[in-house]
Amino acid sequence: KWECYFIPAANVWHKVSRTTGGESSPFMSYLWTRNWLLLSRKHIALVKWPILYAAYVRECYWLYQGLRQDGKPRSAEATLAGMWAALVNRFGAPPDEFSPPRWLGRLADRDYRKRGGTG
Repeated sequence: KWECYFIPAANVWHKVSRTTGGESSPFMSYLWTRNWLLLSRKHIALVKWPILYAAYVRECYWLYQGLRQDGKPRSAEATLAGMWAALVNRFGAPPDEFSPPRWLGRLADRDYRKRGGTG
């Protein structure tokens, strides 16, 4: 038998994503970008998917740019890998290595450098 108690004065501290390496770890970047599209498709009408996909790719691109700018290139690559996995419907357990297709990584990196990024 289980009992449940309500204690209004109780405090709970939660370590954000401690088991996955933190908010902007490669693991979290991959899962966030991959699962965002899955969840969105589930709750958005099929007729609106073209708009969804355009917004999704744009958002992933900006996330990639931000992570590169913050000096987190592995998380940036994981973002592209998660985006690619979602676009080709690859869900399930994450891979051991988060690497996007070479052409996608080169395209995003080329644009990153063109915008003034380094490394």
